Amino acid sequence: MIYKLQAISGNRYKLLYLAKDHFDKQFKSADEFREFVENNQKEFNKTFITEGILSRKIEK
Repeated sequence: MIYKLQAISGNRYKLLYLAKDHFDKQFKSADEFREFVENNQKEFNKTFITEGILSRKIEK
């Protein structure tokens, strides 16, 4: 499963995962997948679904 973090504000992040139901393309190699992501960034980002919100406590 592929996860990514998206900064919301301050120390809060939205945790997103790649939805298997929304992304059904098959690739023969990692290079082919990387090329698809680089060339179709908007389409690829639409396939992620929010899992939750993370916050990070910074101690001084």
